[in-house]
Amino acid sequence: MKGARLAYLAIGAAIGLVAFASILQVGFLGDDWMFLDLIERANSPWVIFAPLNARFTRPLVVVVYYLNYQLFGLWPFPAHLVVVLLHILNACLVYVFTLRVMPRPNQVAAAGAGLIFLLFAGHSEAISWVAGMADAAVVPFILGALLLLDRAIAADRPWAPMALAWLVGAAGLLAKETALLLPAFALLYGLLPLHSAPWRRRLTRTLLFVAGLAVVCAAYWLFRNARFGSSLAAYSGMGTSEGQRLAIARMFLLRTLVPPGRIAVALWARRLDVLLFAGIGAATLWIAIRDRDARPGLAFLAGGLFIALAPAFPLSISLVNTLTERYVYLPTVFSCALVAWLIVRLAPHAALAAAALVLVAAVQWHYLIRANQSWRHGDEVFRSIVDGVIAQTRAHPPAATTTVLLLNAPDTIDRPYVDGAGIAIAVRLMTAAAHAPEPHLRIAAMVDSPTGDEPVTVHREGQTIDVQLGPGTLVDGWLRNGDEYSVLRRGPHAFALELKPSPRRTVVAYTTRRHIETLAVLGGVPFGFVDLPAAPRASCDGPAVRLSGWALDDEPGVSVVVAREDDATVVGTASWKSGTRPDVESLFRGYPAADRAGWDFELPCSLVPAAGTLPLRVVARDTAGQQVTLGRRTLRRSAVK
Repeated sequence: MKGARLAYLAIGAAIGLVAFASILQVGFLGDDWMFLDLIERANSPWVIFAPLNARFTRPLVVVVYYLNYQLFGLWPFPAHLVVVLLHILNACLVYVFTLRVMPRPNQVAAAGAGLIFLLFAGHSEAISWVAGMADAAVVPFILGALLLLDRAIAADRPWAPMALAWLVGAAGLLAKETALLLPAFALLYGLLPLHSAPWRRRLTRTLLFVAGLAVVCAAYWLFRNARFGSSLAAYSGMGTSEGQRLAIARMFLLRTLVPPGRIAVALWARRLDVLLFAGIGAATLWIAIRDRDARPGLAFLAGGLFIALAPAFPLSISLVNTLTERYVYLPTVFSCALVAWLIVRLAPHAALAAAALVLVAAVQWHYLIRANQSWRHGDEVFRSIVDGVIAQTRAHPPAATTTVLLLNAPDTIDRPYVDGAGIAIAVRLMTAAAHAPEPHLRIAAMVDSPTGDEPVTVHREGQTIDVQLGPGTLVDGWLRNGDEYSVLRRGPHAFALELKPSPRRTVVAYTTRRHIETLAVLGGVPFGFVDLPAAPRASCDGPAVRLSGWALDDEPGVSVVVAREDDATVVGTASWKSGTRPDVESLFRGYPAADRAGWDFELPCSLVPAAGTLPLRVVARDTAGQQVTLGRRTLRRSAVK
């Protein structure tokens, strides 16, 4: 038996690595960059316990990112490999667990359950996307704790396996809150006659395990509520309306059996999924009637499936792509085992059963390839956008004084995240890794598109920009007023912006057909301040009064002039003073002539009318003719006595 399990592990590892080989070089996407940003900014390994989105922690997930970043930087291969190996381990645990709950002969069914689970198409999001691994990470702890409970029930001295089961179960909370379901799984497992131990022993040891673990879960629940507020708050805004609950529940149950795509949609839309569920239920009942020994195992798999699905039922899932399919990862532990069991028991011959299991696994693999290809596609789009932003910065140096305003960026491409927030973080971390200047990036709108290949039409008239995305692309809720622009209008497939004057040079660009095009390069307007006189009104009783301050522009050649407010007559031009404003130089390092930002002007008091006032305006002008008023001052002369 041990040799057979080792052989299964070796074969499963080989198949799993081949099945997921295509995603091992997929880059980080979406929430991956949130994790990497958190780790890059941290100065301690304790960052693994940091709050995420102020709602939860994922220590075992963050530790994968932490070690990957510390050892390999932004190379994604090691992190992907860890998750794939985790999935292979889970498939082996499904094999072992099916052997435990299914009466003999069970080798073919157990091997089939593990194989179907390994290649199940609905596991793409949880395995191909590193940020989705939490649902996979919790499975070894749940199944491991149940197998240890089984050993504790059977053992004459239960304390060692019981204590280890408690420890493993508690450690699952470091992966995801789904580990809170373990007491329910354990209660169902221990109370059903899945082993030959006497009833009293099963009952007392199961209740002892559940009681001990319940204390840990309750403590965790209270701690989590104290730290993040209501543990159920995450469902706010994510759930479905009451009238859709049953329909969404059917979707989740269907996705534990059928790959995403047209077949799943057709079954659900025509309510044929109900017939599928009824058929599986009837087959399960028929086997249970014929085989008394099969009843506990079948009851456990059916009950475990619904326990695992319970936290997901208030949420939503897609039938056509990988959207939120990570929530069915744990439930498929039970559905794959149940399907394999039914195939083996219903097939007239072992060879036919084995062939049917391989066929089911092959169909799942076919759809898994398609799902993983969508993640590769998303990665290609993401990399092209990030590379395009960096190229824009290099084409219009210096980065310190330039803003790249990206009018549109893909958020999702047929589901796999490209994620605009991830784009900004990726640009920052990639330029830092290359010891290059960090681009100043602004993204106006996030869009959802089916392929990312749609052409985008952009028209500029003065400071107004009109963006037409096409009928297949949707503008999401990201679009809102920013420092660089105001939103003039918005629609599902188009929007318009009005650019604001900015002290930084602005490279306006847009995404079309997976790459970035430059629309315009707008020079920044001068900016600065009038420090003296400090008050808006000042006396001018001596020979002269001093006006001073500072001014900068994104291009060299800025000048500062003092003019009358009433008739715009130029009174004079300020002179520059080098080294007088280290504070400004420090704040705006990279701007031309930042070391001589200070200006000074001596205005003769004779220009101020006796017993009257002289209103002045200090203006900064650049070589492109743009000008900005730095400040206004009114000078007065005291009355002659």
